[in-house]
Amino acid sequence: MAMHCRAFGPTTADDRSTLLVLHGFTGSGESWSEIATVLGGAAVEPDLRLRVLAPDLPGHGRSPDPASSSSFESMADDLATLLDREGVQRPNLLGYSMGGRLALAFALRHPQRVRSLVLESTTAGLENAGERVIRQRADDALAARLENIGVDAFLGEWLAQPLFSTLAAIEPERRMADLAQRRIGRAAGLAASLRCFSVGREPALWGKLHGLRVPTLVLSGALDQKYVVLGERLAMTLPDASHQTVAGIGHSMHLEDPDAFIKRLSAFLCQVRRREMDTAVAHTQERVS
Repeated sequence: MAMHCRAFGPTTADDRSTLLVLHGFTGSGESWSEIATVLGGAAVEPDLRLRVLAPDLPGHGRSPDPASSSSFESMADDLATLLDREGVQRPNLLGYSMGGRLALAFALRHPQRVRSLVLESTTAGLENAGERVIRQRADDALAARLENIGVDAFLGEWLAQPLFSTLAAIEPERRMADLAQRRIGRAAGLAASLRCFSVGREPALWGKLHGLRVPTLVLSGALDQKYVVLGERLAMTLPDASHQTVAGIGHSMHLEDPDAFIKRLSAFLCQVRRREMDTAVAHTQERVS
């Protein structure tokens, strides 16, 4: 599937200066505009200016709807094709919520194509088969309701969940911009996404995480206790991961406090770059000796 993708920042950049960002359910590549504009413009950290690739995931924004046979595995392969199209081999990867689950699936399926990993408010899936069945049925019912009442009414119900209650505290302009980009979605596409990419249909990935040896930053809002616990578990399970929480923030850190989000993301990417440089120097010294 050819996903629609928007690029921010320099028109060309090497892999270490490229960031692929994956949005959550009802979002689109546009949901990263504020973050991506900052990261692609004046450097937040010395020598850090990023080319940000922000695709619309299947069923969202301007990308085609997923086929009924689509899965997280097939979507991960579509992302690999997108990177080939953009001339990128091994970027940094950031995923939020549903996009975080996809980021993990991509990193496990294509580990050689991930330089570093940032996971915001996400999980590695449901391990209990009974819970997965319950979630499948709930998401199928939600998809049917979406098709019945339309995108605008559905968004009103979706964003009224306690999970998103902290969005009410953000500036009205940012909140309206977020709602506007969500409204780009189509009922049929979002419903198909719910059916195909439900966490109830995704195999749990927890048992595979120990083999994912890539530098990883896990981010959680302190007010989002469910995902604080999941974030702690992710950081403990992944071999090279750290977990950071931000006080006063809920599920959507990049929307609720973009400055704090950018600060933590930039510091992490700079740390990854320094580690790579140190490793390269050490290898050179070994060859010389």
